[in-house]
Amino acid sequence: MNSTRFINLTPHAIRVVSPNGNIVHTFPANGRVARVETQEVQTALVNGKIPVFGVAYGDITGLPEPVKGTRYIVSGLVKAAATYRIDLVSPHGLVRDSTGAVIGCLGLAI
Repeated sequence: MNSTRFINLTPHAIRVVSPNGNIVHTFPANGRVARVETQEVQTALVNGKIPVFGVAYGDITGLPEPVKGTRYIVSGLVKAAATYRIDLVSPHGLVRDSTGAVIGCLGLAI
């Protein structure tokens, strides 16, 4: 993947970091966001106060056609819904700071 072009289709920058938190590379958001449409229906109320939802996943929006030599960075949900696409990657191995906030990922999953 050395000459591969990456386009980040998430709404935020993706930072690849070392296990100790040093930034290795940042993929800026490009303004276009790939999303999976969802339909949610409340199916139950547990203990009289906790709603439980059934979720159906639908079409993917904002995902461009494949381009040779290009990988698109998308959410894990988009990648899971688009099993027919081999050009998608998602953040893998989330790295958190001392407060538990995500500061980046260890790499990208294909």
